[in-house]
Amino acid sequence: MMDLQQHAETLASFCKLGYELDAKVVHNLQATSARAMAHEVSVDSSVPGHGKAPAADHATEVAVHLAQQGASTVHPVGQLWVASFEAATKHALHTLSLPDLGATMHALEVMNASLSVTWLRTAGDAAIIWLVNGGGAASSMRQGSRPALSVVPAQGCSLDQLASLFASLATLGCKMSHEVLQNAVAAHGVAGAAALHGMPAGALADLSWGLCTLGAHPGRKWVMAALEATHMKLQVMPAKQAIRALSMFAALQCRPYDAWLRDFDQRMRSVALPGTLDCEDLQLLLNALVTFGYKPDHQLCTNLVHHLERLVSCMSAAQLQALSYSMSALFPKMRDRKMRNVVAEMQRRLRYITAVD
Repeated sequence: MMDLQQHAETLASFCKLGYELDAKVVHNLQATSARAMAHEVSVDSSVPGHGKAPAADHATEVAVHLAQQGASTVHPVGQLWVASFEAATKHALHTLSLPDLGATMHALEVMNASLSVTWLRTAGDAAIIWLVNGGGAASSMRQGSRPALSVVPAQGCSLDQLASLFASLATLGCKMSHEVLQNAVAAHGVAGAAALHGMPAGALADLSWGLCTLGAHPGRKWVMAALEATHMKLQVMPAKQAIRALSMFAALQCRPYDAWLRDFDQRMRSVALPGTLDCEDLQLLLNALVTFGYKPDHQLCTNLVHHLERLVSCMSAAQLQALSYSMSALFPKMRDRKMRNVVAEMQRRLRYITAVD
C-alpha cells in the first residue's frame, strides 16, 4: 500500500501535468489515502516524539489535489476520508503557512466536507493567529487561548489570501472569536470602512462576506462604505463574489439601493452562470432575493431556472427544502417547460434521497 507521502506525490504529478483522472481512480485514491492517514495517526500515537507536521503537510497536499481532481466527501468513503484527515491534521494546523492553510480550506470547501466543530475551531484559531501576528507567534500561544490584539494585515499576507481563507471558513461553518471579528471591521482593521474602497473586487466581496457570515456586526458607517465599494466594483466581480456581496447585505438586514440591485441584475445577465456557480451559491442568491422581496427581471429568472435544472441532481434534502420555499416566493406564476423540468428533477432527487436513507 502507498504511504501518505506517495499519495501526495502521485496526485501532485498528475495535477502538474494537467491530467484529469477517471472518477473511479479518484475514488480509489481517496479511499487508500484515508487508510494511509489513519496509519500515520496510529504511528504518531504509538511512537514517542514522532513528528506530526510532515503527516499534516502530506495530508493537506492530498486534500488540495483531490479537490482539483473533482473528489467529493458526500459518500461513505468521503466521510471516512474526512475523519482520517481531521485526525492527521488537527495538531498541526497552526504550523501551516497562510497560502497552505487557505488552499486547504478551499479544497475542503470544494469537496463539501462536513467537519467537526472542534476541528473547525482549531482552524479558526489558526486563521486568527495569521490575522493578528502573521503566524509568527503561533508556537508561543497556549493551546485554547485566543489573541486579543487589534487586527492588522498580517506581514507577508495578501488580501486575496486572507479573503479566500475567511470565505472558505465561513462556507465550512466555522465559529470564531467575536472580539477578533469586530476588530477586523473596526476603523483601523484589515477590513475597516476606510480599507474597503482599496480592495480588489474579489477580495472585497469574499473578505467582507466571510467576516459577516462568521459573526462580525459592523456599524452603519461600515455598511454604507461596503455598499458604495461593492457597487463601484460590481461589474467586474465574478458571479460567485457578486452573490456573496448581495448575501452579506441580506445577513446584515440592509437592502441595497435600487441602482445597486439593477446593476446586480445586469451583472448576473452578463456572466455565464452555468459552470460558475454551485448549489451553495445558488442557495445564497435565492435566499437573499427572498429576504429583500426582490423579483429579478424575466431574463435573469429564466437563466436561474436553467441553472437550477442543472444543479438539482446534486442537492441535499435541506437544499431541496430551501429551494422549494424560494421558488414559491420568487416564481409563483412561472409555469413554462423549464420550470416544470426543474420541479420534475426535484421530485426525482427527493425520491432518490429518501430511498437511500
